[in-house]
Amino acid sequence: MASLRKILGDRIMEKMRNDDIRKALNHNETIMQRVLVRQHQGLGHVLRMEKNMIANMTLNERLDEKTKSGRPKTTWESAAFSRYDEGPKILTWAAQDRNRWRLLSNHVRAHVDVP
Repeated sequence: MASLRKILGDRIMEKMRNDDIRKALNHNETIMQRVLVRQHQGLGHVLRMEKNMIANMTLNERLDEKTKSGRPKTTWESAAFSRYDEGPKILTWAAQDRNRWRLLSNHVRAHVDVP
């Protein structure tokens, strides 16, 4: 936001809201939207890797350890896959074709719901 404030010539003392700055500069993408799109792109990159690559193995393998009591921790994988209606196998299939994955990426960008 600091760079957008400088472009607009806004001073921090003016207390202008981030939403107002984005509207004034016609910059509609929020930080949360950018993070979700980058996570989607990173997931596609890992899913396209060969099965013996470390990043792909860490995404697909599970450690045999005793589960702790209480609420289970949210993992990056569960957060990434929970955004899609399809399962991990279909997403892996879709990631193999870059054009298909880009279409899905555009869909993610257009339908990001930020709380």
